[in-house]
Amino acid sequence: MTRPESPDGGDDLTTRKEFDAALERVVSAARDRDVELEGAYNVRSPRHKVPDYTIEIAKQTKQAPEDGD
Repeated sequence: MTRPESPDGGDDLTTRKEFDAALERVVSAARDRDVELEGAYNVRSPRHKVPDYTIEIAKQTKQAPEDGD
């Protein structure tokens, strides 16, 4: 069985930590290229027994550092 091309450069994601890192790379690359990120994305599988997911991306307001930086 062949796997579809991975958006993370072909890494086989087997842990939550690897998934988090791959997601951060994808979001950062898109943000750096001025892609509009905010919104909900449906990730659907054509296989009946594989669940579908909705991923929501929302901008967060950063808190000012206490040291005035």
